[in-house]
Amino acid sequence: MGHHRLLERVAKECHLANASGLVAVRRFFYSSYSRSLNGSIFDGLHMDLLSYADGMLNAGSHDEQSLGAGILVALAESHRFEDSTLRKIGMSAPTIERLIQMLSWKSTSERDVRRSAAVVVSMLTGRKFVALRVTSIPGAVESVASLLYADLDELNLLGLSILNKLAYDHDNCDKIGKTRNLVDKIISYCSITGGGQAVAPTDMRLKAVKQSLLVVKRLTGMTGTTGKLLRRELSDIVFTVSNLMEVLCWSSVTERSSPSCTSWRSRC
Repeated sequence: MGHHRLLERVAKECHLANASGLVAVRRFFYSSYSRSLNGSIFDGLHMDLLSYADGMLNAGSHDEQSLGAGILVALAESHRFEDSTLRKIGMSAPTIERLIQMLSWKSTSERDVRRSAAVVVSMLTGRKFVALRVTSIPGAVESVASLLYADLDELNLLGLSILNKLAYDHDNCDKIGKTRNLVDKIISYCSITGGGQAVAPTDMRLKAVKQSLLVVKRLTGMTGTTGKLLRRELSDIVFTVSNLMEVLCWSSVTERSSPSCTSWRSRC
């Protein structure tokens, strides 16, 4: 098998068959080969793609960090490598911290790496012990909240998904409630129209509504002083009741007619 075919095969098996993925795989093999030449052959043989990506993420240049994040998300989304990838990332505080920092990258050119970081963080927060580690990082909740302000629906949805998973924990709910304007922003996603005209919402909008409602449910279900403060804060937001009524209205109408109906509000 020629080396080009080998690179393509590895890239395909690791879900890195796109242009940037092939670059990452090629650099990995070059680095492994260089280590074997400059040191012991075992130095190269003991390298693995996950450790290589982790190294680039934590110690590489800006471009290398982007490549590292791309490798991590590809491995995490692979059924074959998902468990081992998330387990190793979850044990590395520097890697989690770097991924959290990437959530705040706002340049248009950084949109893909921001998405990669958000996907990995969303998968990590599905594991309770990692979720607690995430929120122990200073500014972590603020970084997650920044996704809700992005001009890309997928990033908004990932941000809500992460918050929903974090909200399983009482202390995390307290941090969410204390993050400036975050509860208000979550409530804004409970609107079917997003504050626009009464047209049929997109699938992404409906997914965002569902995720935001799940977050609100967890926040309002908290016990003790934290729960009381959160329920009071939610009730004090001007649009809380109207947005929830809008959701109920939409649900009622779509049970009786086609969800694609653009005049749903007039039927309420």
